[in-house]
Amino acid sequence: FRNRLDVGMALQSDPTVAYGLGKALAEGEALAAFGARTTIVRPGLIVGPGDDTDRFTYWPVRIERGGEILAPGDGTDRVQVIDVRDLCEWCVRLCEQRTFGTFMGVGPQNGRSMAEFLYGIAGVTTAPLAWTWVPREFLAEHRVRAYNEMPVWRPPTPGYEGFARFDLTREVAAGLTFRSLADTASCAGQGRGRDEPRRRTRRHRRRDPRRYRARTGGLARDQPPLCRAVAQYHRDGQRPSGCRSLERQDRQARTPQ
Repeated sequence: FRNRLDVGMALQSDPTVAYGLGKALAEGEALAAFGARTTIVRPGLIVGPGDDTDRFTYWPVRIERGGEILAPGDGTDRVQVIDVRDLCEWCVRLCEQRTFGTFMGVGPQNGRSMAEFLYGIAGVTTAPLAWTWVPREFLAEHRVRAYNEMPVWRPPTPGYEGFARFDLTREVAAGLTFRSLADTASCAGQGRGRDEPRRRTRRHRRRDPRRYRARTGGLARDQPPLCRAVAQYHRDGQRPSGCRSLERQDRQARTPQ
């Protein structure tokens, strides 16, 4: 934050900065009021029952459909999330036991690779699957963004070297426990029809396969057209024809009508 202020950049110009700064200021207020009797929990990506976003549930729903699945990176990038039930139960225990301090709310204890994450979700379905791992450089070149078009995934690019690499020794000692990924994925994928109104917003329409099918004459699969081109490139080692056209289609598909 200080670096941004030094160069005269308004914090309000970046919603991510404003969000993070608000959390930091809230922690400061809690510490000022309660001092050493403060318990601060910093959750990561909260997932599980009731999650009506695509930030995690994209993967269980997409994997359940089966077929060829575009997977980002090489499978080694780290992933840490937290099941909402684990988080809430732990917060209650922290309060009951009067455990003070600052803790990270993510899991599991040793983290997972992206491959372990995706294959673990696939373990709850019998759908026939094929994985196409696409290098992060190629995804970036075609504006397929980490933590956006490719949810959960965040490679260790500059500024994110420590992402999903938290040491949770203190948290586990303070009572944090973790459900299985299969449990979380099964619950997160249930009742997906209830969030249809939210999927009409720009955030959710970005990855709605019906939107891509409508723009490509019904020929699109579940992946966006540019993502399919990426997969084809990775598979065949050749730049697909009409790539610029696919880029235009992809940009149009992300623009609300």
